[in-house]
Amino acid sequence: LFINCVKNVCFSNNGIEKYNNMLDKFAEDINEEQYVTSEGLIKIEFVRYDFPQCEKAKKFTPRIARNTGRTYKSNIIVNIVHYHNINNRYEEVYKEKNIVYDSITTMLGSKCCILSTMTENELIEAGEDPNDPFGIFIIKGSEKIIVGKEQLRSGISITSFDNKGNYKLQKNFPVKNGSIIMVFVTGKLLKTLIKR
Repeated sequence: LFINCVKNVCFSNNGIEKYNNMLDKFAEDINEEQYVTSEGLIKIEFVRYDFPQCEKAKKFTPRIARNTGRTYKSNIIVNIVHYHNINNRYEEVYKEKNIVYDSITTMLGSKCCILSTMTENELIEAGEDPNDPFGIFIIKGSEKIIVGKEQLRSGISITSFDNKGNYKLQKNFPVKNGSIIMVFVTGKLLKTLIKR
């Protein structure tokens, strides 16, 4: 039960979803790119994200990336469309298809990761633990994760009443290496907490 909970509802799924959304937004941004030239216009059309590839491996998996010290990354494939200005209208002259535009480090379990298409048995065959929650990156053979950093909002006042019915004001002030939280009750300084 715990493994299913971790795999299906833990923070890594949220990270994977956000990463996939970022990929979608990036594809939209690519489709909006255009450059004016002396002959006319060049537009970029997003085509796809390739699964990570390696010349030496038929299927480049995160296990191979770990073992060989490589970065697990996907190529961004685009078409480059050339338009010429003919009688004040842009007409397509030619299209360069399936050009590698750039590459992006691939989050394990995302839609551009080969693991997202594998069954449990295929994951085991590929040397991956099917119970891993994914949501990590392989960079130069090492596993990396993005860690969210919690920081108290500064200058925010929180008002409430304590158990004796007194008005209570809490104010957060940022300082180097943390913040100071001051709690006031009916206008008097009650206590100061330092959170680091």
